[in-house]
Amino acid sequence: MSRSLIDLRKGHPAARHLPHARLAKASLGAATRLTRASEAEFPLNYCSDPMGTRRFRRSLGKYLSGAYGAPVSSRWLLTTNGVSHGLDLATAALTSPGDTVIVEDPTYFLVHGIFRDHRLSIESIRGGKGGLDVDALERRCADHTKPTPKLLYLVPTHGNPSGASLSVEARKKLVSLANTHGFYILADEVYQLLDWTAGGASPRLLTYDAQYMRFAHSRSTGDASDADADADRDDDIAAYTSAGAASGAEADDGARVLSVSSFTKILSPALRLGWIEAAPSLLKRIAARGYLISGGGVAPYVSEVVSELLESGEQAAHVAELCARYKASCSALCHAMREKNRTRGRQMFDFVEPTGGYFCWVRIDGYDGGSDALLAAAERNGVSFLPGHRCMLDGKTLGTCARLCFAYEETEHMPEAVKRLAGSVLTGGTTLDF
Repeated sequence: MSRSLIDLRKGHPAARHLPHARLAKASLGAATRLTRASEAEFPLNYCSDPMGTRRFRRSLGKYLSGAYGAPVSSRWLLTTNGVSHGLDLATAALTSPGDTVIVEDPTYFLVHGIFRDHRLSIESIRGGKGGLDVDALERRCADHTKPTPKLLYLVPTHGNPSGASLSVEARKKLVSLANTHGFYILADEVYQLLDWTAGGASPRLLTYDAQYMRFAHSRSTGDASDADADADRDDDIAAYTSAGAASGAEADDGARVLSVSSFTKILSPALRLGWIEAAPSLLKRIAARGYLISGGGVAPYVSEVVSELLESGEQAAHVAELCARYKASCSALCHAMREKNRTRGRQMFDFVEPTGGYFCWVRIDGYDGGSDALLAAAERNGVSFLPGHRCMLDGKTLGTCARLCFAYEETEHMPEAVKRLAGSVLTGGTTLDF
């Protein structure tokens, strides 16, 4: 191949994987409803519910119930403009300036800015090959010389940047710690459905939330008290602006976990459409934010288009195709690194092969100049990556680390990318002659 840059840095879907034809078809379907000039067929007025449009939340709940293999109610869904928007809304509703939020190290490299905007004190707990060190979190929470955290943020499944997933045992213990110490968990689960694990991904963190377990039990026993039919009523905005909804007293019911996700990685970033799934008591606090009350919810027009994809089965088909493509690219990347380790007779690349998501976290042996210097050398040699220290709260990693994205580039480029990266390590930054 040519010396054009192979980009393992961007955490973006590739343009060739974006469903232009599927979205065009969904848009035509929505347009057909729009031509009937009926608000009942296609609403164009303000959305009366800060939680989002009724049709979209119903369609999303039904789709997610099948995709997750666990019940999802429209009453447990609030529409957002994506994960970042959802995190911002939840943080605003659940914290006050000066509160402490704990993040995993390494973590999503842009999330710190969201918490700083809300003037939170940010601490980190180091993660490992199995994700967040829950035992270390337990020790931190038991340290009475430090303030009790108000929030914990993590990517529990196919983490960004680690690629790691928490075990079921760790998930249960994590939610138990939240119950004991009274903090909320913001689970960024944008990669939950991008999974090719043999037995399927571990259940999302929300399934261990006390309120969710009560809801799921009511569904399994046929109790209709939490059924989606409840969403048929017209929601009264006054219910969201009441003192009880805004105060937080109503949310003190054992609900601790908020699952935040979006269509960015499983459909298209340009849609700016996502959701928060949590107990209605927590969602009511978020829906009481002035932004949502004033705007009447978010993305009602786009929601109508995406509902077409959800209801037709096209969204499920698209996710299945993405998983197959990303699995192939991930396998090619990891195979090339193992081969390079084998031919060099040493562990140049230390990693655990992901079973989903976008990223592989790699410790690189044999280069002492740091990840920024290695990046400069690698880019001269035609390959890019995200330096590991960018994902750390203190900006430091143990050794030279890199986040490699296998979702953006072609599968067949992976061996060449590893060749160029390995060459940059071995030559100490000297440009290679390909």
